Order: sequence, then C-alpha cells, then structure tokens
Amino acid sequence: MRTFAASSLTRALAALSLAVFPVSPQAQDDLHEEDVAQSVEVVGAAAVTSARAAGSAEYDKAKDEAPAYLFEVGYKGDYLRGTSGAAKDKHAYMGNLDLNLTVNGDKAFNWQGSTLFVHLLQNHGGRINDHVGAQQGVSNIEVPVASRKVHQLWWQQQFLDDKVSVLGGLYDLNSEFYVTDSSGVFIHPSFGIGTDIAQTGENGPAIFPNSALGLRLRTDLAALFYAQAVILDGVAGNPNRPKGTHIRINGNEGALVVAELGLQRIEDDKVTTKFGVGVWQYSKEVDDQSDVDANGDPVKRTNDGIYALVEQQLFKHKDGRRLMGFARYGTANKDVNAIKDNLVAGLTYEGPLASRPDDVIGLGVSRISFGQKAQDVALASGTDPAIKSETAYELTYQAKLTEWLNVQPEVQYVRTVSNPARDKDVIVGIRFEVALSW
Repeated sequence: MRTFAASSLTRALAALSLAVFPVSPQAQDDLHEEDVAQSVEVVGAAAVTSARAAGSAEYDKAKDEAPAYLFEVGYKGDYLRGTSGAAKDKHAYMGNLDLNLTVNGDKAFNWQGSTLFVHLLQNHGGRINDHVGAQQGVSNIEVPVASRKVHQLWWQQQFLDDKVSVLGGLYDLNSEFYVTDSSGVFIHPSFGIGTDIAQTGENGPAIFPNSALGLRLRTDLAALFYAQAVILDGVAGNPNRPKGTHIRINGNEGALVVAELGLQRIEDDKVTTKFGVGVWQYSKEVDDQSDVDANGDPVKRTNDGIYALVEQQLFKHKDGRRLMGFARYGTANKDVNAIKDNLVAGLTYEGPLASRPDDVIGLGVSRISFGQKAQDVALASGTDPAIKSETAYELTYQAKLTEWLNVQPEVQYVRTVSNPARDKDVIVGIRFEVALSW
C-alpha cells in the first residue's frame, strides 16, 4: 500500500506541476546547436545530488542495517519570481524527479562489499535564469532543456574491511567531490559545487544534469583521513543532444582527472569536521581566450584548477540541534576560462527552534570573479557587458512539515559588477520537496 501511495503521489505531483506550469514548446523541442552554445554560457552548477546518500561514508557505515533493495522517490519543485532588477515581475516553475535504486550486494546476492546504484532523472518546467541572467544560475534544478535520462548507473566494490573502494560506471562528480554537507540545503547552484569547475569542459564536467563514465578509487587512510581520485570522460553527455542519456567513447574528447585529500569526522551519521583540498585537470588542451601563435592560431593551454574546503560544527545543543559553518575556494585557469575563482561561505542552523528540531535555516554567499582576458574579450565584442564579479546572497528556511514533505521559502540577492553597470536582482521563491523510500 505504501509503495502504491508513494508512486501515485509522486506521479500526481509531477503531473500537477506540468499542468499548472506547462513546459514551453521551445523547451520541449531539441535545442539547435546554436541554442546549446548559448545555454552553456551561464554556469549550471549542481547541488549535492540525491545519489550521494548511496555513495557516501554514512551509507557504507549503515550498510549492515540497510535492506537488500532500497527504492527512493524524490521530487523537488521550485517557484521563483523576480522582484527587482532584470527579472522584475518574471517568474518560472521548475521540477525535478529522482528515482533511485540501491542494491546491497551483501544481502541481495551474497557478494560481499558490493553496491549497485541506479539513478533515473526527469526535469521539466521553465527557466528563471533566462530573465535574471546570473552567471552562477539561480536554482540548482534548472536545466537548459527538459529531459529524462539515466543519470547514474555504477557498481562499487569495497576491500580491506571497507577501507578501500573502487567504483565504476555513469557517475556524478559532485556526489563525492568538492562537497560540503551543510551547504546542501541551499537552492542557489554554487553551494553544490564550485562555479570554477562547473564552468569547465565542452559540456561542463560530469555533474547535474549530465553525468559521464568514470572510474573512482577511494581509501580511508586512517580513522579520520581520506583520499579519493576519479577519471571521467572529458565531455559529459552529448552537447548537441541534450535530451536523454548519451555515452560516447571518443579519444579526441580526452579525460577529466580529479583528486581530493582530506580529513573528516562523523558523529551520529553527521559530519562535524571536514577539511579537504583538491586538484583537477583535463587531458585535452583548449584554446586560449585571446593569445595566438605566430600563425595566428589560438595558443593551446591546459584546463586545470585547485580547490579547498572546510566545514565545522560550531556548537551543538544537548538535544542535537547545532550550528554549522562552511567555506570553499576554488580557482580555474583564467587563460581559458571566463571565471577565474569562486569563494563560497555560509552558516546553517539545524533546529533553530527547540520545538522544530528538524528545520534548517541557512545564510550563504557565493562570489565569482572574471579574469582580465574574459573582460577584454567581452569589451572587444561590443555585445556583452564586461563582468568583473558577481556575488549572490541566499537566505533560506527549510521547514520539515512531515516525515516526507519539506517546504522551503527563500530569497536571493544578486549583485553584478560590470561595465556597463547591471541592475541588482532580487529573487524570491519557494521549494517543496517530497522524499519517500521503502
């Protein structure tokens, strides 16, 4: 009965959202190649994906208690409206449906240390950032075009008393890399993964909504220390075919390699302390934004970057309510990327009221800076403003109304420093989220 009710409720929510906020004909049709090129100018960084629950250390620790088959249904819906700036009086609704299956190999087929994960994804709705024009995006479930796809499909095998694990298959980089748990409550995209890496690659890296084939190795060096590395297809999905699942093995696309080393303390299945540093690099060299060689051809450069992150429990009440702080900073090669760095910081209070211990209130800020070459190219083109920096502030409150329903009002303020000057944007909205599992 619960399975039928959960499935019926999720289908009804998706159908209702499509009926009230229908997908535009343009979003329903495949994008032309020129439309694809325009869509990737605005960074679509992802939030912490639902796949993280299956791939995280928390899941591994609870695996003995986990069922042989865990099926999860999640639906997020965002209604956002501009109240000032370029998007004043403009509004949009967007929805995201996740269907997850986690198979515990120990119990399902007596294969010790194994996990199979399948993540199906469906997006629909409008695009509020078409009106705002924020370089970092506005909602972490907004996509260039509505689509259904297999987002993740991977197998993980653990060894040496679960201290070492190897994972292979369709993989989302942000499920384990460049992640701070406490920032996952925010709706703004940059709190999921740094805009410095989200902007890179021909179709972006392997993050929402495009995953890629990859092979990941992780080891817990000691009780607190971890190290992980992944090699991924250099082009996630197919830039010219944004709908559906596309896997292409092409040597000309190269690979993306990411490595992260850190320290993490977990208490009561929650992160209390985390420090990490990471490096990333594409194997395929790309054109410099402006430099040319003696023949007038663009100079080839390596596309790479580094990042650091910290997350800390600042204090905790006896009843478990707590205040968390987080900060991240990442840089990308400014010779080939428009955005040279991204600084993110914020606070989240889990249980701001004693009578509502499961609610979360969060205040965060994300600032990106543009390299001088990107500004010069924009000025020379005469068509785009030369953006120097963009800073987004978000205040949000996630209210847990029932075991399976969250409602989350929020406000964002986006300030862009550019030449010529741009309007300051204020966006208000609400997210509702349904999560069921059995």
